[in-house]
Amino acid sequence: MQDDWKLTDEITLQTGLRADHQNRYGWFVLPRFSALWKLGGPWSARVGGGLGYKLPTIFSTDTERSTYADILPLTGDLKAETSHGLNADLNYKSQTCPTPS
Repeated sequence: MQDDWKLTDEITLQTGLRADHQNRYGWFVLPRFSALWKLGGPWSARVGGGLGYKLPTIFSTDTERSTYADILPLTGDLKAETSHGLNADLNYKSQTCPTPS
């Protein structure tokens, strides 16, 4: 689910929540958030963050390069990799296509 809250004409908060279930590794609850500031004119800035995950897999750039030669199945007590992410960006919006006359 996701929702936006327009706090003022210049500031909007955006939030989201996702839940994934994987039969071997269980549940992953993934919240995210961001704040958008309209700085004036064509400029805006956004900062945000959230959680993520990656499941164990034999597929990688290295295994593709070796055309999957000598690849063994995954074994042992493997856990999913989790991450915390933050990002920020500055945006300039312009019209790129001329308007018809």
